Amino acid sequence: PHLQWRAPAWSFDAYPGGPNATALANRTTAPDGAVDLAFHMPVAELSAFADVAACGGPLVMAPNTNYPEHCQRSFRYGYYAAVTFMDEQLGILLDAVEDKGLTASTAVIFVGDHGWHLGDQAEWLKFTNYENSVRVPLLIKVPWLPSVAGRIIDAPVELVDLYPTFAGL
Repeated sequence: PHLQWRAPAWSFDAYPGGPNATALANRTTAPDGAVDLAFHMPVAELSAFADVAACGGPLVMAPNTNYPEHCQRSFRYGYYAAVTFMDEQLGILLDAVEDKGLTASTAVIFVGDHGWHLGDQAEWLKFTNYENSVRVPLLIKVPWLPSVAGRIIDAPVELVDLYPTFAGL
């Protein structure tokens, strides 16, 4: 999901208590010894959003500063709702593949292009080289390769290297 968090009401309802019940990030400051260069303030991108402006604007994102807690909770709540909505959309797609009788002959590949900070290291968005930003979802289901079903791989994967794998399926 990307800013702003647009999703139907039911996806927000999946998180009872609303923003006030949404936890804050566990690590709210930069790692010890981190240089300011490790952080990025996308002023132009963030300036376009009214909710960001209402919380202090993009300059609040300077290293080791953060938005007020009620804003952090609201942003995290919206992100969770957007992820829930995306999950529902993926389910609809997979159901359609099954309904068409294509499950056995369809490889399903789900990948994101970047991770996302949700207040971790006092960062928001995707513009760092910290794990929150560079780690992405990658799910691959290949029905004609049952020996790899359910396999979890913890090794790093370069997204640029995926095409040869996908082309070989």
